[in-house]
Amino acid sequence: MVKYDKELLERVLRELDNEKIRLRSKSIARQSEVYEKIPRIAEIDASLRSTVLEVIRASFGKGEDTAALIAKTKEENLALQKEREDLLTAAGYPLNYTDEETICEICDGEGYANGSVCPCVAERYRKAKAAEINSRLSLCNSNFSDFDLSLYPQTGSGISPREQMREVYTFCRDFAEGFETSEESLCFCGGSGLGKTFLASCIAKTVAEKGFSVVFETAFSVFGTYEDVKFGRREADTGIYETCDLLILDDVGSEMSSPFSNAVFLNLINVRRNACKNTIVISPLPSAELRRRYGDQMFSRLEGDFIKLEFLGDDVRLKR
Repeated sequence: MVKYDKELLERVLRELDNEKIRLRSKSIARQSEVYEKIPRIAEIDASLRSTVLEVIRASFGKGEDTAALIAKTKEENLALQKEREDLLTAAGYPLNYTDEETICEICDGEGYANGSVCPCVAERYRKAKAAEINSRLSLCNSNFSDFDLSLYPQTGSGISPREQMREVYTFCRDFAEGFETSEESLCFCGGSGLGKTFLASCIAKTVAEKGFSVVFETAFSVFGTYEDVKFGRREADTGIYETCDLLILDDVGSEMSSPFSNAVFLNLINVRRNACKNTIVISPLPSAELRRRYGDQMFSRLEGDFIKLEFLGDDVRLKR
């Protein structure tokens, strides 16, 4: 069950109500325009409203006369509706020109359905929450188009670093562009200066622009926040790391290791996996060092639940 932030939910509901008022005002303005240009339509609408009341009253009666009256009234209404449509078409208006636009077929803009938050509000809330979270992102101009494969050597033992990085680049781009349906979590491994953080930034920017919430922080910062909250040094919302649509943990293995931080790391990965949330772990450490540092259980999670992307080559920052 989704736990809503009361203040943000109220803001979303206010915005929904304002949109409903705006659409109603738009419909009234269009109706006035049509009535002024085609007075006969105003007469027809008045007649339709009165005959609806007649049908309702007649439906409570009994006998053949009542049934005949209802049938006759319905026939007259159909004729009036046909005349109205012909008048609108002749004047160049679409048939639904004066209709009030529907915000949502489920709740009709009320925000709730069957005693629960309507899916339309849940989606608006998600986007509002994502915008709030994404406002913290600082990705500058990280674009996939700026990734330069020529900085990676064409030769090497086995697959060349350039060919390897071409595959990594293509996978990252496709992951970002298809994030809506993605269920994968990724582990970027390789030495310093090979483009891990840059490609992660490109993913973060693309995913954030799609309206998903993204948190991109170093492992040192994230684990430190949990520690500060645990020992009362400051207040912070650690839940954001567990609930955001995409969490990117940079420099995993560079932080000061401790039983507490290792436990936080494992729990965070487990919580996000159970919630089907995507995670990207970026580490400069080789597999053996990751196992030694975080233990078999954590290493098993990274090996079993994450797609490992290995970055090859020389430090590209020295070649720019």
